Amino acid sequence: MKNYIYVTGGKGGIGKSFVSMLVADYMATKEQVLLIDTDMTNSDCNAVYKDKKQSTIECNVQQLRSEDTSGQVDTSGLLSTFNVDRECVVVDAPAGDTVLLANAGSMINEMCQEYKAKSVIVWLADSGDQNAVNGLNAVFEQIKNVDLILIVKNFKSSTDFDLLDKSNTLTKFKSLPNCHVVDFPKIAARITKRVRTDKNSFVEMISENTPIGDRVEARRVRSLMHKVFEEAGL
Repeated sequence: MKNYIYVTGGKGGIGKSFVSMLVADYMATKEQVLLIDTDMTNSDCNAVYKDKKQSTIECNVQQLRSEDTSGQVDTSGLLSTFNVDRECVVVDAPAGDTVLLANAGSMINEMCQEYKAKSVIVWLADSGDQNAVNGLNAVFEQIKNVDLILIVKNFKSSTDFDLLDKSNTLTKFKSLPNCHVVDFPKIAARITKRVRTDKNSFVEMISENTPIGDRVEARRVRSLMHKVFEEAGL
């Protein structure tokens, strides 16, 4: 079975690219991965994986617009991310794609059914973030029927998720048999620097060429999240 994994969160700066790379890294242990970077300004995923630096992960940059010039929802970018020749496609979605998902998110499940692919939505949420609650609520009807929904609580800046945890929206999602809520741990700044500044993949970070402190931390995060993804059914 093919896999189509759409990583989003409704806004920028919440760790979508970092988690997209971790998802791609995990899936690449099982199959060839196409990682689609939709950030046309700061293409972090492409910077890390460009020029086929890792044989199991290929990355390209592709525009995914949620609205056209008239304000109407434009689904052409979303449709073009469905690559039937790939075993696994991971989409690092752009900021502000909630409008697209709220209007046309059901296309993900429908297209995956056509291509006999497993459909997965990964939603990143910040602590104390009302946007996460509002965004999830807005897209519920459109994405509720995908094969797997992972709501990832990002602990990078705080551990206070009361706003999300006590929301009716999260209760509604947790009632779905295909939804899992998982934690993304706080990680050392040196690891995010290696990704964002040094453009290192996780395979590079755990190699013997990496200083031991960075290597051990990268291995911890990688192993932990691989286990989380496996247990959630990814």
